[in-house]
Amino acid sequence: MGQKSNIQSLRKSNKNFNFLTQNVNHINFFLTFSNLFKRLFLLKGVLVSDLTLNFLNNQLFCNFFVYYTYSKVKFYKKRNFSINNFVSFYKSKNTKVKNIFSSVLSLLKTNLIVFKVTNLNINIDKKLLNTLYWKVRFVKNLLFARRHTLFVDFLGVTCLFFQGFIKAELFLKMLGEVFKILPKRRHNMFLSFLKRLFTAIIELDNSFSVLNSTKIKGFKFTLAGKIQGKLRGSTTTLQLGQVPVQSIDKNIEFCRLHVYTVYGAFGMKLWVYRNHQN
Repeated sequence: MGQKSNIQSLRKSNKNFNFLTQNVNHINFFLTFSNLFKRLFLLKGVLVSDLTLNFLNNQLFCNFFVYYTYSKVKFYKKRNFSINNFVSFYKSKNTKVKNIFSSVLSLLKTNLIVFKVTNLNINIDKKLLNTLYWKVRFVKNLLFARRHTLFVDFLGVTCLFFQGFIKAELFLKMLGEVFKILPKRRHNMFLSFLKRLFTAIIELDNSFSVLNSTKIKGFKFTLAGKIQGKLRGSTTTLQLGQVPVQSIDKNIEFCRLHVYTVYGAFGMKLWVYRNHQN
């Protein structure tokens, strides 16, 4: 039997928090604060790719890397609103955000919270987006029926993932959104779609990558659950390209996700091997 991957040695997505404070209660509060903000942004149609919190000299600095969904971009265009100022807009319009800000100010005893929002939509390579569209357009009316906005967002997130701007965790969440409401007769088609998508990403020229320091060399994806609505659960594995067993000297990113459907809960795991190039 072949050797299995050691999950303890895989590189998971770490959260970045920097604290210079003597109050240990602030740590739990910062964790809760970040989770609430991610959920709040998700309800507003904004996906948070990465979040960094810094607390220094009684000042809180929040650095967000966000992706605006297609429906949110249309919302801003209709109202001629600048998307770079959405934090101040929600602060003045939404009472939940006001309560969060007031609790932060009272606990930290500070009057200054600095937000820096980086819009990832402007980093999407249009040539890469067009190339991916022609490779996966065959599932537009099958897996994305009546979900045109999700199809557009999936292409955008996939482009940012290939370019190295977002992590595998957000890419897996997007796959979960696609799979969540599929009928059981489309499960095998979803796996076939992933196989073609992963093959296309691996074969893409490195000239598309903006960072030019990483190149995706392989994928490993597992789907566990009652596939096609069967009474007994099973596990299906897709492996394309090179995926080393250990990640001590390799850049392997690992993430997992639970997807809840009408056929029960499904488990998804994703391994991504990026080859660093000097």
